[in-house]
Amino acid sequence: MLDYVSTPVGSANQNMPGLFTSWIQKYPDQFYVFSVTDADLFDPGLPALRTGGVPPAGQIASIGSDGSPAADQRIRTGAYESGTIPEPAEPQGWQSIDELNRAPQGAPASGFVQPLHIITTENVGTEINADGIYDPKVDYRSGHAKIWGRE
Repeated sequence: MLDYVSTPVGSANQNMPGLFTSWIQKYPDQFYVFSVTDADLFDPGLPALRTGGVPPAGQIASIGSDGSPAADQRIRTGAYESGTIPEPAEPQGWQSIDELNRAPQGAPASGFVQPLHIITTENVGTEINADGIYDPKVDYRSGHAKIWGRE
């Protein structure tokens, strides 16, 4: 690890351009940036890369973790982002409903943890649906319907 920076998401529009500029100056060859959110931290910082003359591929590779549409597009085009860990909103919604139904019944939490998945240039075309959403290729709907006695 070359650097660790913690910046509030609420200040990202002000902070990220300067951070990216400083990284270009400190690490002129190649470096990777990992962020807990693509949209809030990379989106405001990437114009500094373009202004600094950094090519879209080769010198910097960012990996984020929310799977925003902008991140998917950067991955698809190979521009500054090599991967993202998407939030599977639809299955998380189903699980939230399941957990909320368990609690008042005194039932234990399901203990289910969504498996980690990374979107890369190799799978962005097949893992992101036509609506631009990551919807895991597991049948969580039927699984929950069985748990709820609906199937």
